[in-house]
Amino acid sequence: MLVRSKLEILCTENWESLLSSFSSIIPGGTVENFEGVSLINSGLPSPEYNSVFAFDKPVNIEKLTDRIKELYVASGLPWRLITLPNIVEDLKPLIEEMKLKLQEVSPGMILDPLPDKIPESSTELNIREVSSLKDLEMFLEVSSLSFGHGLFPDDDTDVNIPLDQIGSSIPGATLYIGLFGETPVATSLRYKTGNLAGIYFVGTVKEFRRRGYAEAITWRAIMDGAKEGCVTSCLEATEMGHPLYEHMGFKKVTEYQLWGL
Repeated sequence: MLVRSKLEILCTENWESLLSSFSSIIPGGTVENFEGVSLINSGLPSPEYNSVFAFDKPVNIEKLTDRIKELYVASGLPWRLITLPNIVEDLKPLIEEMKLKLQEVSPGMILDPLPDKIPESSTELNIREVSSLKDLEMFLEVSSLSFGHGLFPDDDTDVNIPLDQIGSSIPGATLYIGLFGETPVATSLRYKTGNLAGIYFVGTVKEFRRRGYAEAITWRAIMDGAKEGCVTSCLEATEMGHPLYEHMGFKKVTEYQLWGL
């Protein structure tokens, strides 16, 4: 069994918990632990919300493979496998039978401890917590422009969730919207578990990138977490975001492998 640091485990649990919370507010969404592996099934047509977290060797790889077929394949849901390089060999029978391909390598990064204060910024971005339906609609709009999809992956998908419940229904989650004048241009999401602040959905509309907005809205989420007792922050970096987070002081502690069809 791979020995992982306590902080790395806490960050992974934060990520799993956030996705589990999303699934819990979606009618029919399920979360289960099977053969030592977490299976999150939102029912949404996106692998981002149907994730198999495997960080230890499965108890029975054949049973796990069969359960994945029942949960995702039989219902036609796209899904992804999230694991670590050291575990891939143990998962090889599953990867080969399901014909999975390595799609992304995402550095897991930690900021520990949190700074007493953040660097001064000249950015004119106005950042506030999402606290109204209008704010949430702007958050979804910016997410769609930044990532190619909103908080949920398909604008045409009816997930039967009132928009004003998305934030309030997820304990520990705080959404942020950044505005340039009256124009919404940036987003972030903070998810608190224990004294850890996980940072997600950091995005900036393409036309407003390279102005320091992503850094500013990330710092806001981190320092709000500090005010609530958080002493550490973590995130999963994209290729684009990795240099920024290194500049902010985040350190790479692991490397997640994301496998999919």
